[in-house]
Amino acid sequence: MPLAAFCRHVQVGHFVDALDFDRLAPRVMELMERYANVPMSFADACLVALAESTPDARVFTLDRDFLIYRQHDDKPLTLLAPFAQ
Repeated sequence: MPLAAFCRHVQVGHFVDALDFDRLAPRVMELMERYANVPMSFADACLVALAESTPDARVFTLDRDFLIYRQHDDKPLTLLAPFAQ
């Protein structure tokens, strides 16, 4: 999709803000601090926080760091990735 078309979709509200960043911001910051040695990017932290808040979430990724990241209950994420088992 060309950028201009994507921007039009955003402007008219065709995409839902699933992240609800106001609610998840503390968890995002906590994750980035916990995984500072990786280091965890802001985008990765948002995906982990969103996955934690979404029942039966699966994360599509090509980033092997997601094998390291854990949810709040220390469970691994369910990954859709070529390296996932």
